[in-house]
Amino acid sequence: MLRIPSFHYNDPHLQVVVAANLTPRDSVIAISHSGNIRDTVKSAKVAKDVGAKIIVITSGVGSELSKVGDIVLYSGSPGRKMYDFMRGNVGEIVMVELLFRIALNRVLEKSKDHFEEVSRILKPKRY
Repeated sequence: MLRIPSFHYNDPHLQVVVAANLTPRDSVIAISHSGNIRDTVKSAKVAKDVGAKIIVITSGVGSELSKVGDIVLYSGSPGRKMYDFMRGNVGEIVMVELLFRIALNRVLEKSKDHFEEVSRILKPKRY
């Protein structure tokens, strides 16, 4: 939609393979509530080692992932809670939405004609 090539990979092994093939022109957004998940940190480190810019979204202040990030966005209250794996991801989702809106505003200025055409094409799909 934004005309920015982007991909996501859930598989941690694939993340490392893809990260190893990035360039300094690439960026990675690494998301982890705690910031201490080994697979996420490893993928981010591999990407950083090949020169990619690392953007981290975490609530883990001082976490291993936050140490890797070129830009660190804190998404919620830090600290460990019992059964942390069961808590919601609202903070991380909000940060992703904010990044999308910022990118959209920048792209919209340059691609207004494109977005108007997409809107025109989609109009008949509405009731």
